[in-house]
Amino acid sequence: MADQVKLLKQKLLEEIDPLARAAILKNLHTHLGVPTKDLAKLMKVSEPYISSMMRLLKLPELVIDGFYSKIIKLTHLLVLSRLDEEEQMKKAYEEVLMKSLSTQATDDLVRTYKYSISADVSGHIKPNTVEALHDAIKKIDPEARVKVIQTRIRAKLVIEKSGEMGSTTKLFEKLEKKLTG
Repeated sequence: MADQVKLLKQKLLEEIDPLARAAILKNLHTHLGVPTKDLAKLMKVSEPYISSMMRLLKLPELVIDGFYSKIIKLTHLLVLSRLDEEEQMKKAYEEVLMKSLSTQATDDLVRTYKYSISADVSGHIKPNTVEALHDAIKKIDPEARVKVIQTRIRAKLVIEKSGEMGSTTKLFEKLEKKLTG
């Protein structure tokens, strides 16, 4: 088995076709038990990249044909392979073709399929809203640090205060009073 692993690792380094590489990676990892960490080190790439490459094998033939026909790029394949269902992959691929989507636009499309969210960022929190939140919390406690983080699928308001438990508890009590009236 050690000889088989060595042979496949050598073949992996020589292979230029990404789908053939994906098949070799899958074989080494799934059937021969080579950890993704070792494969990543061998190929001088990240572990998530190894996982992404192996995920290419679940793409429908229709999508793979588009790659070999040079209609779409490898990056499109990597993005489309993030979808869970074959039908979604086919629908997304057809949309990529109809609209000549870039890789970034394809990524936005896949996010829409996976998370039912829009790529529209017009709903992003306005800077004056962030500033107003910051000012309101600073009025309650000038030593508190405020951070607002917003992505397409998540928002987070972080209020941080250093100090002993008594002083941090007072901050929470003041916040609770303000929020609940």
